[in-house]
Amino acid sequence: DFHGPGESRVDLGALPPLPPSVTPVWADWDLQRRS
Repeated sequence: DFHGPGESRVDLGALPPLPPSVTPVWADWDLQRRS
């Protein structure tokens, strides 16, 4: 899924941070493991 400039209500990176009580889905991803 790709959204270019002007295709979304909010630009990528412009959303406020998640509340401390919310755990993002990527929190458990092992980003160090690459094959």
